[in-house]
Amino acid sequence: MLRFHARTLKLLNVAPATSAIAVAELDAVEARVGRKLPASIREWYSLDGACALLQRYSNDDWPLKVHEFGLPRKDTHDGGPHDLLARDLVVFRYENQGVCVWAFGMDGTDDPPAYVDFDSQFKTWTKCAPTFSEHLYAWKWDYSKVLTKDLLVQAQNEPLSETALGMLRSKLDAGPVTHGWPGHTQYRFSKGDQRLLIWASDDQADWWLTADREESLQELIESVRPCDQVGQSLWTNSERAESLF
Repeated sequence: MLRFHARTLKLLNVAPATSAIAVAELDAVEARVGRKLPASIREWYSLDGACALLQRYSNDDWPLKVHEFGLPRKDTHDGGPHDLLARDLVVFRYENQGVCVWAFGMDGTDDPPAYVDFDSQFKTWTKCAPTFSEHLYAWKWDYSKVLTKDLLVQAQNEPLSETALGMLRSKLDAGPVTHGWPGHTQYRFSKGDQRLLIWASDDQADWWLTADREESLQELIESVRPCDQVGQSLWTNSERAESLF
């Protein structure tokens, strides 16, 4: 039974299956670095096809292979190599154009924080989620339930206000909140088949609205329309959604 990633696999409709090869690679990493990997990391990367799932539900981001964990790495400007393990960090993912790098902590906890470096060449790391499992769930939710959907409406709007956040929390169920990139904070909301993702920055907020049915998406649009007057900024590339706002 999975301790950390059951809800992520349920979200993706994937049955857990352990890979003996992956377990051996994790054991080899621990022997090389002389430290135990966190239990949450071992659980995910012991799964058959773990790295393939990371890449499939992403923006073509590049997940590191297990055997690369803990090795000194060059930064995104080809500087280094940097011994991040000495800073209790292990890189596990690169953004597709190398703008961001993600790492998990080696702080002795079973489910350590996840961190992101936004183009600082490994100088500044922001805690993007309190645990690796929450980061993973939020990331997979974004790409399996929102960003890849055909029935999708977007907005590039004014900065997200506390008033709008309060309205959204009263109307919808709040999901995980993460930080660092894109924007400084990522908010997630849902209600039934309706889903809303917001990337909040200092100068703007990017909104992503989707649902499984046209009438449900229209209901979501009408529900959030007054929030920071986002209804005036809505647009879509979806023919199915063009008439909904």
